[in-house]
Amino acid sequence: MKIRKKIFWKVPLFCIVAGVIAFNAVVFLIGRFTIVTLPDGTITSDNTRVLIVYGAIFIVTLIVGGMFFFRNMTRKEIFFSA
Repeated sequence: MKIRKKIFWKVPLFCIVAGVIAFNAVVFLIGRFTIVTLPDGTITSDNTRVLIVYGAIFIVTLIVGGMFFFRNMTRKEIFFSA
């Protein structure tokens, strides 16, 4: 029987790293693509684009976490690690 190392550190580590990267991505993308200058000179943000940016970053985070970071963990290990 193969003894698995305790890998309970993976979920908290992924959450920290994903949070930092997602924050920087949100600041960059929202500043770049959602800030709109109107013809009268006022600056506003496009709420639809903001929601698209948040949704895309959320989906990318789930895919990266599921496919690369947590693929060797069982559901029980993920549960106890979270």
